[in-house]
Amino acid sequence: MRVLLSSFIAIVLAFAVSAAHADHQRPGMFGDVGYPPPAEDPTHGSTTTDLMVSRCNAFVRSVRLDKEGHIRRYRHNYNTAFCLGWVNSAMVFMNFRDKDGHEMLGVCLPDGVHTVDVVRTFLDYVGKKPDEKKYNPSFLIYWALLEKHPCKK
Repeated sequence: MRVLLSSFIAIVLAFAVSAAHADHQRPGMFGDVGYPPPAEDPTHGSTTTDLMVSRCNAFVRSVRLDKEGHIRRYRHNYNTAFCLGWVNSAMVFMNFRDKDGHEMLGVCLPDGVHTVDVVRTFLDYVGKKPDEKKYNPSFLIYWALLEKHPCKK
């Protein structure tokens, strides 16, 4: 029994040390997301956050709405896809509601909020706080929504 227990403890410790070593070799999921990714093109000199702002502005300029305020059409190209892809993936990743539909993360989005509203909120935020562009766009989207749509306490 004592040999079995010792073997079990040795296996658990070996696994724990191995897992800790593996995490040490590569950054954790949140180790580097606070900073914008490096420039896409080193000769261009823009960070992905700068490009995100530029591409989201291109998206907003191309949007045409119907009478009810729904998107009727927009220019379908790399710039708009980049913006929409980042915004939509950030929204899914942040998941502002728990499994029961209760608000989480301090953001209470109004019912029926549209992607274009989130994009405009993001652009308004970085327009008012350009120094914040040193951070990753996903954080900026969250902070923009937290500022515009905080949950009432």
